[in-house]
Amino acid sequence: MSPNKIEAPTFDGHHDPWIFDMWIRDMDRFFKWHNLSDNRKVRFAKMKLIDEAKIYWRDVEDCLEMRGKPLITDWIKMKQKLQEKYLPQSYRNKLLDQWNNLRQGNKSINEYITQFNDYIIRCAIRENEAMTLRRFCKGLNDDLRREIVFQGVSTLNQSLYLS
Repeated sequence: MSPNKIEAPTFDGHHDPWIFDMWIRDMDRFFKWHNLSDNRKVRFAKMKLIDEAKIYWRDVEDCLEMRGKPLITDWIKMKQKLQEKYLPQSYRNKLLDQWNNLRQGNKSINEYITQFNDYIIRCAIRENEAMTLRRFCKGLNDDLRREIVFQGVSTLNQSLYLS
């Protein structure tokens, strides 16, 4: 994919929360890139639902119509409705637990950083810099953790340069 051309992925209703979560993130990125209105986002996202997900969304719309309620035309509301189906409540809790238990162990520092950054994105936790740095250091092997303390590092970005 070239940097000037961002593709919008399809979602088939696969019951893997990670796949669904990545689809939502990719769609948000696509919408941000193309600066679409909410109504156009929903219409476009509906076209990107295939297989079971398409059937599910049709059912959602059929139920709304049968009750005399308006169809969903807001992307945030559409995401919420899809999350009810494809993103179990336990998913984020499990991710957060995995992130809290992440350890460098046998991984190279680059592998650890990549995995740590992946959890930052997937958990969608917005915390202050000191808390994120503390979480990062907690998982490092002792020698690197001591180096970060010794150097007086106060931000995650600074710690990445030491590694």
